[in-house]
Amino acid sequence: MSLDKYWAAQDWAAKERLGGWKVERRGDDVFLALQAPSDGERYRVRIRCDGYPERPPSVKFVDDAGSENVPRAWPKGGAIIKPPSECFLCTDLTREGIAHHKDWASNPKAWRNTKTVLDVINMLVELLRGGEYHGRGA
Repeated sequence: MSLDKYWAAQDWAAKERLGGWKVERRGDDVFLALQAPSDGERYRVRIRCDGYPERPPSVKFVDDAGSENVPRAWPKGGAIIKPPSECFLCTDLTREGIAHHKDWASNPKAWRNTKTVLDVINMLVELLRGGEYHGRGA
């Protein structure tokens, strides 16, 4: 299903209320605003969906100007979060993670055309709730 059809089929307002986040689409880019529950830090994420759904999205934390190269836009790094200078999430739901670990493409849980933007949003929410999150980057 194309991004246009997928987007139109969702009740984003209801999902935002339930999830506690905000989402906005601009062409192939989806911007997600969400908060880390442990410390209240607010983050903005750009989910670039060109080639959706066949191609996995590019997922980057960005500042208000849209720059991914600002360390304070990112949470502190770890196994999954790779802040600047690397600027990617090392997971099998992102374009960058699969490019970095080519063997992940064969993992049944990795991005497939059956995965959705909501799968990525849920992954981000869990990332900020889980043990990988250690506060805002420097």
